[in-house]
Amino acid sequence: MEIERFNKFSGTLEIELTRPPEKIPNTGCFRGAADAKIKSLALTVTTEIADQPKYAERALTSQELLSVGFRGAQIQLRGRAGITVLHNAPNGEYFTVEELFDAVEITEQRTRGESEWFGGIDIHHIFFAGIHQASDGVWEIHWDS
Repeated sequence: MEIERFNKFSGTLEIELTRPPEKIPNTGCFRGAADAKIKSLALTVTTEIADQPKYAERALTSQELLSVGFRGAQIQLRGRAGITVLHNAPNGEYFTVEELFDAVEITEQRTRGESEWFGGIDIHHIFFAGIHQASDGVWEIHWDS
């Protein structure tokens, strides 16, 4: 299945805020200030390199990016804010891996500013951990810290 392969790819969100992040007391973590807004958000996609030490990564190849990532004319994605965004497959039949990652990035661009973590925007959970279908049919984007 394409999703199983898609979920093996890695990605990191780069989030720039209008105000500097704040340290959360008694932790090593940061959050967005309560009054901060997202200035920019981009997703960098990579994959692990076989036969290399753990966490060695490389950019995806053209062949990987153009392979089928999800079969379907539409996909609904939901990120950390719990807001669902509908995406249409450009060719009306399926999403390539690149198009599906574009949909993930667009979902986060549209909704991450509404997320809440320790009283501010969630800038901590930024490592792509796959998409998984919820019981309501929406595909939830999972993020690790």
